[in-house]
Amino acid sequence: MVVDEAAKEAVARLRANGHQASLVGGCVRDFLLGLEPKDWDVATSALPEQVSALFEDSKAVGTHFGVILWRGVEIATFREDGEYSDGRRPDSVKFVTKMKRDAMRRDFTINAMYMDPETLEVIDYFDGQGDLKSKVLSTIGSPFDRIREDYLRIFRAARFAAQFQLNIDGALFSAMAEEADNAGKIAVERVRDELVKILTGPDPGTGLYWLRACDAWSCSPHTQAMLAKLSNPPLSLAVAVFMDQESNPEAELRRLRFPNSLVDTVLAILAARAEVVALLENNSVSALRLAREPWFPDALELFRLRSEQTLERGRELLKRDLWPKPLLSGDDLMRRGIPQGPEIGRLLREIEDAQLIGRVKTKKEALDLITPS
Repeated sequence: MVVDEAAKEAVARLRANGHQASLVGGCVRDFLLGLEPKDWDVATSALPEQVSALFEDSKAVGTHFGVILWRGVEIATFREDGEYSDGRRPDSVKFVTKMKRDAMRRDFTINAMYMDPETLEVIDYFDGQGDLKSKVLSTIGSPFDRIREDYLRIFRAARFAAQFQLNIDGALFSAMAEEADNAGKIAVERVRDELVKILTGPDPGTGLYWLRACDAWSCSPHTQAMLAKLSNPPLSLAVAVFMDQESNPEAELRRLRFPNSLVDTVLAILAARAEVVALLENNSVSALRLAREPWFPDALELFRLRSEQTLERGRELLKRDLWPKPLLSGDDLMRRGIPQGPEIGRLLREIEDAQLIGRVKTKKEALDLITPS
């Protein structure tokens, strides 16, 4: 595994101009675990205006927090956070020059490590490496303080524990449980985004287990058990399973402000769960048309998870040509004396239905189908 070239260049340029700079956070954690980092972050003693001057094609993406984006790399100035009066974000920030003071504001030990991109030397003030080795998730300083600063950390803790197969430290879990009632203060979009990361991660069931255990999220044991059988599932399937036991899934999806397109897809999957078996047991046009839906594989998988059965018939359908080339066109029908209008569309669909079930295979057979004997 190699360090991202833009991240290496950012650190080198900052250091060449007299500033401290290192890789930091999730990219260091993932690198140490042998995983490909999704994002590369750099922490530096340089002030935001100094960073902007050194990287002319950069963009300020978090001016208040001193974050500059350059070629996909986030470069952030060392800082201390002020008080958190809203349980979400600091009321103020103060830029500092000491790396350790920057590390002290971070949430979990595994996210507070710094690394030299050239030598790969790790600066680890709070033994994040030890926690990774011991398979434990713990906070920097008091877990109660960290959770009260940002209640979303309850969800982040569940996600990291599931993603990296960590046990949550006892003191941290106590803080999560004590502050779980405050989860309702978190902006719904932030909760949704964390839930999505849990649901589409490598171990959704464990993530939901921790949230249920600390009473941060209500979820039926059946739903958790189904999610436990998944690993890195597609979003539509993950959310459909998550909503399977909801009495009003549409209302909950809307409350969590999922995009309309995903809401429609998930509702279609959930609606199909009640009819998919009956449709597939019959060699019907309805079943074949259902199999053409892009979400049909997710509907099959939801059935499997709910019933612990496989639908071989459904999987066979997915291997078939469900989009046969049209044997006739509207012009063909009009040349046969059928006037332009709704009847054309009805007949074309009738021919396609016959193709799907193998009743007609040639143009002649299609014409015979619509020609009275």
